[in-house]
Amino acid sequence: MEVPALAESLEALSELLAAYSDMPTALSQGLRYILGRVGRSGGMLIVQGPEDQVPVFWLVENAPEDWKTQLDDPESTLRRLCYIMIDPNGVEVTDNSYAPMLVFPLATISGQQGLLLVTGSAASP
Repeated sequence: MEVPALAESLEALSELLAAYSDMPTALSQGLRYILGRVGRSGGMLIVQGPEDQVPVFWLVENAPEDWKTQLDDPESTLRRLCYIMIDPNGVEVTDNSYAPMLVFPLATISGQQGLLLVTGSAASP
């Protein structure tokens, strides 16, 4: 994505999130927006810092059903991903039952605080 297009996308996302007064609705709308921009069918947002024993917050949009159940299991694939430092550019998972899946860190100044998981094949142009 070109820098001007990225700047426009971030500005549009910022305006979208500011339009909602409660965080869950804003994050849900933000996740839908991101999925539309990347042309993928589903995703999950997990807010969980490296020291957190359980996710602080999560939401799912058209993702595999067992993703939600994995949040209850600290040894599950998705929960273990929360403890791994993910490359800021994201990681593409191609070799398990969730493939294709893209994993992006939710990075803050104090480090990774969660993940954005995107599933489904990219839409054809």
